[in-house]
Amino acid sequence: RQMTASGIDGRTAYGKMLGTSMLCGLLELGFSVMPLKYIKRIFPPMVTAITVILIGVALIGTGMKYWGGGAVCADMVWKEHSQITGQNLTFPPPFPTCDAGDVQLGYGSRELIGLGFSVMVFLVFIELFGSVFMKNCNV
Repeated sequence: RQMTASGIDGRTAYGKMLGTSMLCGLLELGFSVMPLKYIKRIFPPMVTAITVILIGVALIGTGMKYWGGGAVCADMVWKEHSQITGQNLTFPPPFPTCDAGDVQLGYGSRELIGLGFSVMVFLVFIELFGSVFMKNCNV
């Protein structure tokens, strides 16, 4: 909707996205053949460390949503959803439960928190006692 309001149709936007992806691919290809000393000069360790930390901090919110039962479940709080408040809806909003097979659990239920905690414990266990291959797969 925003692109249409700006006067950009879908085909043009898709073409621009493909062109940008191709340009970024060529940039990565250039970095892959560049000697390491030039790469370290362009990206010093302090800059790369801060960038990785900021990416991790930005992903904390998404990680907490998934830990509690999924990002979809966390976003299904329709009562407070800004896109539908104040509108006359002809359909009832869905319940804030998640379908996991035959089980419907609310966001942040004990079962989902326990499952997330057990996955975290297992990943830490692999990081501490796993082989080099398993540690690399732990990401």
